[in-house]
Amino acid sequence: MGWLKNKNLGPIKINFSKAGIKVSFGVTGSKDNLVITGRGGFNYRREKVPAVRQDVELQEIETASIEELIAHSSDELTQEINEKQQRVELFVVGLGVLVVLFVVATFYWGIAVGMWILLLGLGLIPLRIYDRKNKVVRLSYDLTGETKKAYQCMLESLLSLQNCSEFWRIEAQGEPKDGKYSAEASALIKKSPCTVVKSVPKFIDTNVEIFQIYCDKLRLCFLPDRLLLYEGKKVTAIQYADLNIEVSTVEVVIEGKVPKDGKQVGKVWKYVNKDGSPDRRFANNEELPVMLYGVIKISSPSGLNLYFNCSNPEVPELLKNGINRIGICS
Repeated sequence: MGWLKNKNLGPIKINFSKAGIKVSFGVTGSKDNLVITGRGGFNYRREKVPAVRQDVELQEIETASIEELIAHSSDELTQEINEKQQRVELFVVGLGVLVVLFVVATFYWGIAVGMWILLLGLGLIPLRIYDRKNKVVRLSYDLTGETKKAYQCMLESLLSLQNCSEFWRIEAQGEPKDGKYSAEASALIKKSPCTVVKSVPKFIDTNVEIFQIYCDKLRLCFLPDRLLLYEGKKVTAIQYADLNIEVSTVEVVIEGKVPKDGKQVGKVWKYVNKDGSPDRRFANNEELPVMLYGVIKISSPSGLNLYFNCSNPEVPELLKNGINRIGICS
């Protein structure tokens, strides 16, 4: 982590060290995600941070890098994909040259000459065809019987995840040193939104439907026989039988729009005393809904360790059953 430097983002000061990430807050009304201890585990809560500065040690949820996962994998498919990913895409190079020629020709000789230059773009068609042959990996699956049913079950669970109002990955969490300056929160989390899409990865040609989960730079691609993990131009694979899926629920205090697919399990005061009564010092104190969110943990012996939350608490169990079922068949 030598490339990381301390940063100041307005009222937030971030310090990087071997021990983790230290975040300091110092402006009234700034917001972040807070976690408070409660029944059923942790409660995630959004609340205002008072003007008193305090430090929060955020410990990253460690997971193996793509390079480490590749080193533990002997999967021939991912070796082929990685090799073809590194090949130069001649169509893109040719397109870039064409754009430069068009700009230069238009600037010096006018738009008419520039339009003639664009006609040279027809010559890029053979490059496109060549790239398809040179870079594309073709995967043809013959799914029958129980394997077909298991894969369909996993696809349906991913569709349910796609339909969740909220879905994010938890990247780090930590405990404030003084809870009274953090709405009595016991921990703070760093999260990033995730998106589920039905799409085939670039340079893969297949005869089956595929779902992918986009999590910032990380991408999870669910094939019928293995999970592909992409980061940039690098990819590795993990067999479903090697994945460990753990699911649970967590109570989330919502301030703002309530997810339509959520399950409300109670209410809490926005500003609350230790005995649970409303703090009368705040005139704008209000009751906030407590929603039950789903928790998904995906890990493997090779070092994968990913944590997710979704607004529909029933989806994690569906996903676990879908992945375990296809894991038995593959």
